[in-house]
Amino acid sequence: MRSRGYTPWTARKAPLLTKSLNETYIRLNSVALIVIVSLAIGLVAGAGMPKPWLFSFGKEQYKFSSFRFSKVETKPLVKIAVVKPAPEPVTETPAADNTLIVPAIPMAMPAADIVPSIPVVKRPSIEEILQRDYQLTMYEATNYVNAARQASNRTGIETSLLLAIAAESRKFKIYNGNKFVGIMGVNIAKHPEIIKTLKSEGLSYITAEGGFILGAEVLKKYQSMKNNDINAAVGNFMGSTSGQLPNNIQQLKTVFETALN
Repeated sequence: MRSRGYTPWTARKAPLLTKSLNETYIRLNSVALIVIVSLAIGLVAGAGMPKPWLFSFGKEQYKFSSFRFSKVETKPLVKIAVVKPAPEPVTETPAADNTLIVPAIPMAMPAADIVPSIPVVKRPSIEEILQRDYQLTMYEATNYVNAARQASNRTGIETSLLLAIAAESRKFKIYNGNKFVGIMGVNIAKHPEIIKTLKSEGLSYITAEGGFILGAEVLKKYQSMKNNDINAAVGNFMGSTSGQLPNNIQQLKTVFETALN
């Protein structure tokens, strides 16, 4: 056959990675072959992987899982607002006051400005005065003051005046004589009607209550006779014709009146 101009056929190996082989051989690009092999390996390996494969085509995404493709729905991103903490208020610290304070030195007061303390003197009560000046017990003094108040309420004659007459005329001694009786020394011969009235009321002039009521009733009688002049009535009661209140009675009345108020 070589003599006839033919070259005998022999089996030849086609180079896999070449670009100029006989048209009867399969021409494969080496890069495409690598991609196909890698894809096949990935598909086989991805079948046992829990995570799907994601593919993007433009703005759409697809996933490959369990040997099938499915479209992935995309959700819009939510913008997270970052809240900044409010700044803490800045307090201004006042500047330290370095002013030197000098304590005041007390000045000596003038002698004229110094007022001496005046001790408070307790004013004695009417009972204490009678006990002190007329040697009465507290019981007697209290009994006489209450009896004089009772006679004053009955006749309207002042309590201080009744006590002053009893102190000046009899020194608070109750008499039961033939002429003058009671704590105020009333002449019973001149006032029989008053004595009778007291007896009808069950009052005795030899007691403090009866003695002050007897003297107050006599003063009230004289006051009516002297045109309601109490000073003339007292002068007549004490045997004076001057028509004036005796000085001793006036002084005692003032002392007793102050102690009673």
